[in-house]
This record gives sequence, C-alpha cells and structure tokens, in this order.
Amino acid sequence: MRTVQSRTSMVGVATTFEVPPFSTVVADYGVHGYDVSYYVEKWHRINNSANCEQWGYYPSTVTAPTYVEGWQVRLG
Repeated sequence: MRTVQSRTSMVGVATTFEVPPFSTVVADYGVHGYDVSYYVEKWHRINNSANCEQWGYYPSTVTAPTYVEGWQVRLG
C-alpha cells in the first residue's frame, strides 16, 4: 500500500510527498526574503547659501519578501 500526501497552500503553491508506512512527515512552508540595510541622510541648506549642514542620519534594516515560496517536506 502506498500513501501520498498532497497539500496546496492558499496562494496556490502545491507539493506532493510519498509517506512510508508508520512514519511522520514534517512540512514547512515559507517565503524567501532579503535583509536590506539602508540609511537616509537629511541635509539642510543654511540661509540660502551654498553651505549645507547634516540634520540627521537614519540607518535601518528591513526584510523584503520575494516571489519565491514553497514547501520543504521531510520525514520526522
């Protein structure tokens, strides 16, 4: 006898995995992403002159998702 588990996520990503008898399957679903580091500098022009002064430096990090998503299936 052969048991096959099939699962489709709400966004339409599907996987099929053959499950041996008397075993456990662990399935993880995820989306790949990038950790993006950036900074913003704020400058101010001094009294209509050609001189400027820095008013702020704001570093930050954000996680940006990609369109790459899927299942990782393994025997547990």
